Amino acid sequence: MNDVVIGRNELKQIIMKNGEKEGKIIEALIEITAQCNYSCEYCYIHGSSNKQMMFSDYCLAIDELSQNGCVYLTISGGEPLTHPDFSKIYLYARSKIPFVTIFTNGSLFTEETIDLLSSYKPYDIEVSLYGTKKESYDAFVKRKGAFSVLERNLAALETKCIPYSLKTTLTTISEPLSYYTDYAKKRKVSFRFDSMVIPSIDNTEPFESNLRLSANAAVQAVSRQREYIEKLKEKYLENKAISHQLYTCSAGINSILIDVELNVGLCVAARTPSYSLRTNTLEKIHLRLMSCHDRELSSTDKCYDCELKLFCRYCPGRFEKEGYSVQAPPPWTCQYASALADIIKE
Repeated sequence: MNDVVIGRNELKQIIMKNGEKEGKIIEALIEITAQCNYSCEYCYIHGSSNKQMMFSDYCLAIDELSQNGCVYLTISGGEPLTHPDFSKIYLYARSKIPFVTIFTNGSLFTEETIDLLSSYKPYDIEVSLYGTKKESYDAFVKRKGAFSVLERNLAALETKCIPYSLKTTLTTISEPLSYYTDYAKKRKVSFRFDSMVIPSIDNTEPFESNLRLSANAAVQAVSRQREYIEKLKEKYLENKAISHQLYTCSAGINSILIDVELNVGLCVAARTPSYSLRTNTLEKIHLRLMSCHDRELSSTDKCYDCELKLFCRYCPGRFEKEGYSVQAPPPWTCQYASALADIIKE
């Protein structure tokens, strides 16, 4: 099923060129559990609940996604391998969706799971990397011996030629970025990182995180992604008019989130609005989510005519979760945009 590898962005471009941008769900992320065997402080899921998705609910979601043309599915959590029905869940996804990715911390692979993934290979397994040394990794996840388990499991994936990649969220307690890139090079796999620590999904207080890098430190890290910087420069030089839409991304149009309670929303950062798949068809929900993109900012909103919007990682849903809004966006976001713009305009 995965003989021909094509990237998400490549597929989006093909579909959009065929005039199918609107009303086409290309990818979805489904959170099958809120449980995890690690206790990372920065996690936006950790501690939210102990819920796990019932297999029957999961099948309903996958059937709806398949009927609506979804091509890419990401199975996430919590830690998805804590789900007792993980094998059944994965196989059902592979029978319905062409490309399936697993988000995991890499700690719970058993011999049976490895054999399953070897026989029915995923599009990718994105393994979170919390450190590159025993002391720092174990301290980050608060589990003694965790790094040794990770390395053993990565070696098992490599032995069976199961595709995987590494990723990390840089925080104030993370190792330097170069440690992660060097580790990925040593294992000869791709690596990506982010510096956006987002609020926990049940957080109702204004977001103040001592784990998020400063705006300048985050920009220094992202400036090492030369391909990303060059593409951003191209967009800047195109000098397009500033969008006045409330949402400017593809969330809710080409991609959706399905949470552990079977609620369908825009993405992991923007969880409102959301609608239950128990009482609505995915087609109806999709139409409602797309209407978010038809809404426009008010001319009194600070983000309305801001020339830095291209650089700020603009997301009204995340702004709201952090206790802010498009009327008064998070200061960190504006600082990040200003520092990144200085690099792009050099």
